[in-house]
Amino acid sequence: MSQKEMAMNQEITVKFGIDTVVNGELTGIRVDELNIWSSHFQAIPEDLRDTFETFINSRTKGFLGRQFIFEELDAFIAQRESGYFIIQGKPGIGKSALMAHLVKRRGYIHHFNIALQAINKPEYFLSSVCAQLIALFELDYSAVPNDAYKSGVFLNQLLAKAGKKLKLDERLVIAIDALDEVDGALPTTANILYLPEDLPGGVFIVVTSRPKYRLPLRVTNSREVELKADSESNEKDVRVYIKSHLADKQMQQHLSDWKVTGEEFTEAMLKKSEGYFMYLRHVLPAIKAGRFVHGKLDELPRGLKEYYHEHWKQMQAEHPNFDKFYKPVVCILAVVKEAVSVNLVAAYTELDPDQVLRAIREWYEFLDEYKIKGTVPMYTIYHATFQKFLKEEIDPDLRTYNSMINRYYKKMLKRKLSEQDGESL
Repeated sequence: MSQKEMAMNQEITVKFGIDTVVNGELTGIRVDELNIWSSHFQAIPEDLRDTFETFINSRTKGFLGRQFIFEELDAFIAQRESGYFIIQGKPGIGKSALMAHLVKRRGYIHHFNIALQAINKPEYFLSSVCAQLIALFELDYSAVPNDAYKSGVFLNQLLAKAGKKLKLDERLVIAIDALDEVDGALPTTANILYLPEDLPGGVFIVVTSRPKYRLPLRVTNSREVELKADSESNEKDVRVYIKSHLADKQMQQHLSDWKVTGEEFTEAMLKKSEGYFMYLRHVLPAIKAGRFVHGKLDELPRGLKEYYHEHWKQMQAEHPNFDKFYKPVVCILAVVKEAVSVNLVAAYTELDPDQVLRAIREWYEFLDEYKIKGTVPMYTIYHATFQKFLKEEIDPDLRTYNSMINRYYKKMLKRKLSEQDGESL
């Protein structure tokens, strides 16, 4: 690869999080297309672009495997004129990581539905994807029209125009993550996100969703694949991921203390994880950090829910003020509909901002941090499985913390009305 290619790859990786090189070779994006890919990434509305960039980078850290999915996707694109490639899998299996990797490696036009931040409505999807299509194919629009969000008409027009601009061997691929998280408030006859039933020649849409989830998606040409936790291909990827952590000196020391080989540890962690990468994302770093120095390997928690329980009990034991500081902070973050600042959490909980920040640092492995330009860091729960644990095991539907937020806004309203009454005197 030439120095020019290396320099361009470095620039686009730093600016946009799109890695165009694998093992020294350009992958998915030709050198003469790099400026086009960067322009379509920049076309995403700024608030979404910053959020997606953080999301993509966090989900692709240490990503390995999934070659069997990529091969099936590539075969589908090669063999069909157009269509939907639907990837299904249960929460925690790694669907978002897979999609983020596809976007990062191949530069696909993309949209991530993130229910934990209320980024799950058609208007977000249409504003993002339509803007990317206009930029990528240099279509004759200065902006996305205001009425584009009311139906799929404008999206269909853009897809048709983009399809006509494709060369004979070119394909347009759009990646959409987490269709099952989309707000379903649409006409019952409409497809989810107003997606078209038929796609123009050369146009493909890749989506992810939970399995057997009744999506309002009626299409004429599709292929479904499922990421199953107990499948041979998934277990192979899990083993590779676990083994990638074995070279760490701290990990080697723990294996030595437990008197187990790398192979024994790998097989034990495969069983403990039940095939879910979200479990490994938490437990492997916890082992390295020495959180499981007592006991034996077979005493590690089995499954995500048990890990959440174990971590919760450990936090309670380590922090005398757990119920006063640490519990309300993380439960508030599980209630809010979007990422929030330390100061807003402090206002909701009536805690000092320094206390909130201290709690956030303790819960950090379970959180996403978003740094949007010109604003303070914002925080939200990393994964819906942890939010579900808090709702089901800690506080039923988090009613206590919903009430806490309601009290805050009632208090603010009362203060505002009081100020208005004072001004009218």
